[in-house]
Amino acid sequence: TDWESLLVMDDPELSCSNVTNAILDAMLHHIPQKTLRTFTGKPEWYNEACANAEAKKQRTWRQYKAKPTPENRYKYNQSRNGYTYVCRKALSEHRNRVREKMTSELKEG
Repeated sequence: TDWESLLVMDDPELSCSNVTNAILDAMLHHIPQKTLRTFTGKPEWYNEACANAEAKKQRTWRQYKAKPTPENRYKYNQSRNGYTYVCRKALSEHRNRVREKMTSELKEG
């Protein structure tokens, strides 16, 4: 930007406005802009079994934090692993349903 051309000697208000606009324009062009998407809920494959397993995992975690015994730790690990298993199974089943639907539509069409 040619800063000399932005300055109007007989009008300080216009000079200030020109400089401000030049700075804002430079900011828009050179400062990265990023749009963040917010997560709006659970994925479509997340079913009732996943929700129940998650609730059990949270419950056993709270029990372990309140009373950190080896037994409570074991219960938490079991429920955490169970939650992972149930969610992976639900995701796999969802992907299989989508795959089957796509292949049947290709065969029909």
